[in-house]
Parts: sequence; structure tokens; C-alpha cells
Amino acid sequence: MKEQENGNGPIKVSDRPEERGRATPGNRDGKTPIAAYGLFALKRVLGMDVGYFEKELTYRAGLESAAQCLSDLLTPREVDDPQELLASIVDVCARGGFGQIAVHRIDLIHQLIEFTCHDSAETIGYLQSGEIQRSPSCSYTSGFLAGIGKLVFPVEGKEEGDDEIIGMELECISKGDSICRFIVAPKSALAQMGLRVQPVRESISEHTLRLNEEILARNLDLQNLNLDLERQVRKRTEDLTRSDEKYRSLIDLSPDPIVICTLGGMMRTVNEAAYEMLGCRSDDELVNAGIETYLLDGKDAWDRCVWQIDKEGIAKGQTIVFIGRDGQKIVGDISARFTTIHSEKCVHLVIRDVSEKSLLRVKMEQAMNDSAFFNDLLSHDIINYMTASMHFLDTMRRSADLSDKDRKAVGVVAKNIKGAFELAAVVRDLSKADALDGEESESRDLSQAMSEAVEETRTIFFDRKVSISMEVPRNGCYARANPLLGRLFVNLLTNAVKFDSKPEVKIKVIAQVETHNNKEFWCIRIMDNGKGIPDQDKEKIFERYFRGDDTVPGTGLGLHVVRKIANACGGIIWAENHVPGDHKKGTTMVVLLEKVPERTEHRLAK
Repeated sequence: MKEQENGNGPIKVSDRPEERGRATPGNRDGKTPIAAYGLFALKRVLGMDVGYFEKELTYRAGLESAAQCLSDLLTPREVDDPQELLASIVDVCARGGFGQIAVHRIDLIHQLIEFTCHDSAETIGYLQSGEIQRSPSCSYTSGFLAGIGKLVFPVEGKEEGDDEIIGMELECISKGDSICRFIVAPKSALAQMGLRVQPVRESISEHTLRLNEEILARNLDLQNLNLDLERQVRKRTEDLTRSDEKYRSLIDLSPDPIVICTLGGMMRTVNEAAYEMLGCRSDDELVNAGIETYLLDGKDAWDRCVWQIDKEGIAKGQTIVFIGRDGQKIVGDISARFTTIHSEKCVHLVIRDVSEKSLLRVKMEQAMNDSAFFNDLLSHDIINYMTASMHFLDTMRRSADLSDKDRKAVGVVAKNIKGAFELAAVVRDLSKADALDGEESESRDLSQAMSEAVEETRTIFFDRKVSISMEVPRNGCYARANPLLGRLFVNLLTNAVKFDSKPEVKIKVIAQVETHNNKEFWCIRIMDNGKGIPDQDKEKIFERYFRGDDTVPGTGLGLHVVRKIANACGGIIWAENHVPGDHKKGTTMVVLLEKVPERTEHRLAK
């Protein structure tokens, strides 16, 4: 046994490796508990930016694990001395495979324990992937240690409030610290130390999910209302059909042409608007005549209309070309359904006469709506699915169970998915960049935008070694920008990685103030060591679909989008040689963005 000094006496902890690494039913490899690995995997699936709800969930899971696992593993006995009990629990945790937990100090007066750990379940994965977190990630371990504190300092009837013992993580390996450090104490003691427990708040993703649920509920209400309205309209229509005279009156009053035909196409009822549309004057010319004689496609057009009604219950938005008495072609949008009148099943046909301009406008609006829909689909669902697929394939590719042949096949699939991801992102950015005209600019910190772009670039090229260094002012660099500024830096960084075939990609980003045309700008230089761009192509690379090097997969749209975004911000972008006079030693992309006063958050006039 080894002794650990603290403010109230030594704590004895077992240092026998065979006892610390002994496997248990919950610890099959003698290392981290399987349950904790499962929680870490859950975090990875949910995304790296774990919300407060997920942290609260994993904290409570750790608290429950301590209550259950330690009660099963500890030998039932009474221990009066908290130090001895704590030493027993730490020893049990080591033998049970819950991590190398060390007690840094214990304060019996304030019921405070300080723990350290260098191999918590939640930091192992982050260390393996090389990802740095913004906040401590060991919420499960914090809950587990809080459970230990409640066993050491039991407080009857005070499970909540200021006397509740809780666990807080002060340092975390996933943030770049050397070790994970935890404080376990009552809330009141933590408050005296200047530590405040953050309340569980709703994350953006949870808020969005709740809004989506509310929208879904409202949509269901609207659907029920629509169904009710449809039932009422149907009942009213059926009431009207019982009176042929009233029905005919309504048809004649309609400003739109209405024709009632038998299923075979013989016209039984024609209102005045239909006579006018076809250039006819008397009932004898239309009633009991075949409607196919007034259709450009004849009987085929009529059969298609009847077939659609029979299949879907209604034919709506279908376009049919009619031929008037004078040979004029009339383009009509029709709405048709079955009705029972004239003592037989008929087709009630309502025709909306549209000019060529109106028809073209309708089609253009539909095309724009479809385009917006598919763009939203690409920018949300497809990109999210492909991001998850890339992470999954990367995990599979690292598996030791795969053969070299299978690992190579997985690499090919990952490469194809990455290409589709880049294409979808470019299509999304191009659509949004085209819509930037006329939008107001706003002040934004370029250093934050560039940092986020660096993280996204490393995520996209998870299978490559990418080193990106940044030299930016510590107090921030604020410039005129728009919502797509981050995409500008992402496209430039991903281009630099794609066109550098070296085993390790090294990119340097420098931001400094420069004067251009008597105005101050932030000048951002992104320097790479790739194959470079010939001088004659340095301007062409910003043109739509231009690809100077066909050996590297791409769409030829990325830099075109970058220039659109820069222009919308009132900025300038161009390409230079990394080494003057030699384009083969890399490229420097130079971006100028108008400098604004620091920490100016309001929108700027164009």
C-alpha cells in the first residue's frame, strides 16, 4: 500500500498492478468501464459540441454508477473514519477498473475532496483523435466522484440544496491540460471557494428540436383542420349536387370555364366562361359533343386526366392545351374530380386559362422552389449524413480486425463520400452566395471565423496529417463581413490541403493591418506548400468551373464562391506565389477585408 499526504492525514491506496487492473464483469479488459466507453461513443454520435442536457444526463449516469457499482464491490462493513472509507473506495475503483483515481487532498471540516485522474473514459477518445474541447468533457467521471463523496460524507435528508455534495471538473485533459482535476464538496463550500455550479440550460440543438416538435404539432393541428374543412366542403358539395338547378347556377356564376363530361368524354354541362374560351356561341355546338375534339392531344389527353383522377382522387395542376373554334391554342391549368350528376358518374372539370407569360412564371416559381428545397436538403440532411458516415468509416478504417484489403476498400468509400460532401457544400455555398446581393454587412471577429474554419478543415481531412499555424492579434480583428465569411476561409484551407500531396500538409495563416486605396484593411494571407498555380492561371482560378489541375478531384466552383463572398463583404481576393518568382513552391491566397472599430457588433450600411 502507498500513502498519500493531505491536510487531514494520509490516505492509503493500493499500488499493486495486479489489483488495479483486475478484470470484473463490468470491466472485461481491466481498463476503463464498458459503460463509460458507451457514453463516450454516444457523445461522438451526438457531435463534439455536447450540450448541457447531454452533460447533465452523463453526470447523473456517473452518479448512479457510483451508487450501484461501489455498493456491489465494497465489502459490507461499517467504517467510521472517512479517510479509511475513502481509501477503501479508491482501492476498489482501481481494482474494479474505474481508472487511476488519486486523492489530492481531503478536508474533513468542509467535507471537500480533491481528485485527479489521467485516464478517464471521456478523455481517452479525445486524446486518440487529437481533438481539443472548449470546456471540460468528463461529466460522467464528475458524477461518479460526486457519488463517492456522498458515500464518504453521507448527509441524511439533504440530497438537494446547498448541502448537496456535487462534483465539478476544474481541469481537463481534453482541453489541453496535463491532468483532469475534480473538486467534490457541498454547493455551499464550492460557493465559498468562488466556484458556481452552472444550471442546466437548454442547448441550441435541444431548443431547435423542441421548436421542431412544436411545428410538427401545429402542422398536425392544421392537417386536422384541413381535413375538417375538406369534410365540410365535401358535405356542402354533396348537398348542392342534389339540386341540379342550384348546381348549374353555381357553375354559370363561376368566372373560370367549367365543363362536366361523362367518363367517355361527352360534354353534358358547359358554362358561359367555357363557351367564351373556346369561341362558341350556342349549346348545340358543345353539349353532347366529344371534348377530345377540342384538345390538342385528343383522346390521349382526356384519358390521362381520367386516369389521374382515378388514381389520386383529383387531377390538380395538370396542363392541357385546348383548341378554340378559330384554331387558337389555349393553355389551361385544370382541376378535375369525379362527381355524380346527370344520373351517371361524370368528371367535373375546372379550367384556368393562363397566358404563356403566366405559365412561364408558374414554372419558374416551381423551379425556384424545387431548387431551394434541394439546396436545403443538401445543406442540412445530406451533409449531416455524410459527416456521420465519414466519422464512422474513419473509425472502421482504424479497426485492427480489418484486413489490408478491406481497409483499402473502406478508404476508397471514405474518399468518395468526402468528394460528395465537398460537392454538396459547394452547391450550398454557391446558392447562398448568389443571394448575398443587397444584404447588410456586419462586424465580425476574423480570428474566431478562422479558428472555426481550421477545426472544420481538420474534421473534413480526418485521414491526413494537417498542421495549420495562425498568427492573429490576441485582442481580435474585426472586419466588415456577412454570414458566409466562415465558408470563405473553409474553402481556402481545404483547397490548400487538396493540392498538397506531401505526407504532412503545413499551412500558415497571418492576419495584419494594411492600407489599400487610403483605407485600412485586414490582410489575411493563407500560405501553403502545394504544387502552386501558374501565373497565367492565377486569375482564371476564380472563374466558374475552371480547373487548372484535373488530377485533383473538384467541381471548379470553390474559389468562384470565395470571390463572391469576398465581394459581398466589400473585400478583395487574389493569388500570389509563396516563393516570389517560383510558382511551383506553393501559393499564398491574399484576402483584404475592410477594418472596423473593435467590438462593433451593430450592422453596417453597405
